[in-house]
Amino acid sequence: MRADRPPIRFCIVTPCLNYAGLLDRTLLSVLSQAGDFSLHYHVQDGGSTDGTLERLAFWEAAVADGRLPAGCRELRLTVASAPDRGIYDALNRGFATVTAGGPPDDVMTWINASDLFYPGALETVARFLRAHPDERWVCGRRANIDEADFPFFIEEEMYGYPRRTLAAGLHVGRSFQWIQPEGMMWRRSLWDDAGGRLDDTFRLAADFDLWRRFAAHAGPVVLDRVTGVYRFHADRLSADIARYYAEVDGCLARLGLDGPGRAVEAEFARLAAAGDPAALHRQGFTARVARFANGEPEGGWVMTHALPDLAPGWPAGTGASPDPHP
Repeated sequence: MRADRPPIRFCIVTPCLNYAGLLDRTLLSVLSQAGDFSLHYHVQDGGSTDGTLERLAFWEAAVADGRLPAGCRELRLTVASAPDRGIYDALNRGFATVTAGGPPDDVMTWINASDLFYPGALETVARFLRAHPDERWVCGRRANIDEADFPFFIEEEMYGYPRRTLAAGLHVGRSFQWIQPEGMMWRRSLWDDAGGRLDDTFRLAADFDLWRRFAAHAGPVVLDRVTGVYRFHADRLSADIARYYAEVDGCLARLGLDGPGRAVEAEFARLAAAGDPAALHRQGFTARVARFANGEPEGGWVMTHALPDLAPGWPAGTGASPDPHP
């Protein structure tokens, strides 16, 4: 780490309401992160009545009295509980708490009350950002678990998230695959440039809107590691796919982006069907991914490019290679 740069500080928020059954695993996945960084973790509760507040009090005490030893430079856990207008209102409140008075280089993210950070996720991101201090937005490979923590999916191929397709609002599982918020991290400066808050008029799709706004200022780098893990369970909000798409489509129509988005889709489909990955790269349809040289961390991060991951069956027969370079 350069002597003129302070340690990286992570500002992480978990919104929750009556998640006592899964919350312990989420908190442990955050509080056990170890490495050369500082961490302020905040849980914004919406007024739970199922034992969640008692579990949060347990974790607060464990951090405060050292029963949970800190594996990083500084570990801080704060909790607030008050009625809110939904998950995105809770996140805005939480982010206001963890970023108060902090510098623009702080690294922000959220983790929902049923999901997990992968072991070593924060140190992975910290090492990358120390090596590439001008980068402002990173994520890892997608990964999923079930209610019993069984890891039934880890993304095998390295895919990218191009700024063009992100700005067009296309990564919603219809043409291009979803973006997984778990493990997505960004600098506070990017958050401020994009408006400094989630749009809490959404109930399900404010993350889609945030990535769209981020893409006006920067593109993400996908790290060749798992950073966050999304849990499939019966009460997950994302199960209401019809309402999610209604919010997405309403946003795009309101902003006049539905037509331009279809044009971006059509351009990608035409270039991909032609089997010309170099043209896709030239037209902005690839994004950066970072791997370790020779698979070993001693070799440092190597940047390359990859195509986006397509939703099943669309567009048919693209046959595009994930290596866009001629």
